[in-house]
Amino acid sequence: MAAVTADRPRPEAVLSHSASHLVTLDDLAGIPAGDPMGPHHRPVPHIELVSTVKQAFSDRGYAVAREQYSVSHENARLFGTLDLVPTTGASLVEGLEGGMAVGLRHANDQAFALGVIAGLRVFVCDNMAFSGGDRLLRRKHTTGLELVAEVDRGLDRTFHSYRDLVQLVDQLRDTKLTDTEAKVLLYDLALDGRVIAPDQLGKVHSWYFAPEEMASAEDRERGFSDVEPRSAWGVANAVTRVARSWPAARQQETGIALSTYLARYFRLHAPERPCAN
Repeated sequence: MAAVTADRPRPEAVLSHSASHLVTLDDLAGIPAGDPMGPHHRPVPHIELVSTVKQAFSDRGYAVAREQYSVSHENARLFGTLDLVPTTGASLVEGLEGGMAVGLRHANDQAFALGVIAGLRVFVCDNMAFSGGDRLLRRKHTTGLELVAEVDRGLDRTFHSYRDLVQLVDQLRDTKLTDTEAKVLLYDLALDGRVIAPDQLGKVHSWYFAPEEMASAEDRERGFSDVEPRSAWGVANAVTRVARSWPAARQQETGIALSTYLARYFRLHAPERPCAN
């Protein structure tokens, strides 16, 4: 089993952002939940939530091999990624050349409810591909909240999302594209689906058609097997290679939008989008 760590990511990793800052588990333990925002609001300390989610994964047979967190909005909002390894549980992403990972989000300022999004960590490039997710808590932080029970129920929906993710990735890999079709798809992702901003289109185009021009020395050493396939999966990986430098919140939303748009674009099985809060 991989060693369980809680290390800070390298500077270009997905959680760095000018409006947020990276934190360790010790840092999270020192962040108070804050005052209630109303008579029915019960803020939950970030560390309590993280510990509860990690324990719920452990109870299901999965250990956290790597975890990274950032906070924003005066520490009220938490975003993170957790890479999972099976201990007694089964790998839910077998054959996808990646590992299980989840995106975590939590807000004590009532901006949104807790969410855990099923994801795939692509080994060759350290990208995150996300499926559609769901609110983990059925309601926002309210008095009478039974956190352990809500998290346990929520993970049932998260694990169901892995089935959607595996099916979607398999279908995208089987969807071959000519260069012209790939270029049209890239423009549609920016101008129709608004999955990526138009000013990011050139970067995504280069990762798909000329990855050597974008690559760092580490990228070249790892190779480009994720973007080399002339397929919808290759285009998706070009997007997530660009998105890996974005803040966690934007990366998660982009991943959800990307999988949903591609499923609709090719009339594939569409993963469930998160519920509106």
